[in-house]
Amino acid sequence: MHFQKPDRPTLTRYLLSTAWLSFSTWFLFFALPARPFDAAYSKVLYSNEGNLLNAQVASDHQWRFPPDSCLSPKFEQCILTFEDRNFYRHPGISLRGVGRAVVQNVKHSKVVSGGSTISMQ
Repeated sequence: MHFQKPDRPTLTRYLLSTAWLSFSTWFLFFALPARPFDAAYSKVLYSNEGNLLNAQVASDHQWRFPPDSCLSPKFEQCILTFEDRNFYRHPGISLRGVGRAVVQNVKHSKVVSGGSTISMQ
């Protein structure tokens, strides 16, 4: 059997593809932290009757709850009211909120307002 030697562009593409695949595999398995979202959760205190008594933000000042926690509808509504009242009306980014934040921050020459939505946080 006689094999034809691959032309130079094909060999270059093959080597670059192999290098990229090797690097990507290494990065995904070794360079990234094992638990990238291992952040502290917010604390919620309920009475024996199930009424919300107290709630505190996590140590990084973010509202973050375990995926299996059941929040009271009132508490969920409070978070949405103060953090992102248009949560159900935008696709994840609020151009109005970002625009408002840009205008306020430029006007005051410093960061006084953020325009991120809950989805962006």
